[in-house]
Amino acid sequence: MYQIGSLIYNHIEYFLLLYFLMTVLWHCFCPQKINLVFQRIVVMLWLITTAIITFFGRTPVMEVRINLIPFQGESFISNIKNNALLFLPWVTMVCGAIPKLKVKTAFIYGCCASLVIEIVQLISHRGICDIDDFIENVIGVALGAVIYFLINKLSRKRKV
Repeated sequence: MYQIGSLIYNHIEYFLLLYFLMTVLWHCFCPQKINLVFQRIVVMLWLITTAIITFFGRTPVMEVRINLIPFQGESFISNIKNNALLFLPWVTMVCGAIPKLKVKTAFIYGCCASLVIEIVQLISHRGICDIDDFIENVIGVALGAVIYFLINKLSRKRKV
């Protein structure tokens, strides 16, 4: 099970490209019900994969590992890609799965989801509770909101 999470985490950019291409195509050319089912499946896959990557795929340690000082060390540059990309589809998939949800609300939910992950890592001693991870995830959610607006703009032009 961890191998699947590791595969997705190591090649997340390809999965995201495929996801956004399928979302654009289905948003523009398919009935809303098909897009709704697709987005709900993606939400479930995202939840499972994220749980594997951030929690189940890690071994608990005895000491509490926490970093509350942002942008300390070299890990920020190397981690921003994967942490931001992990939350990039958040707004698109959640707004697609729950059509009446506003983008601002989806953004807040994404920030809360990131915070929950960091708190669970702190309590369970799996991984490091890191402020950098939270900031990078929020950057991913914000970029995802921009992509969601672009997809909606593209689909409105196509349907006119």
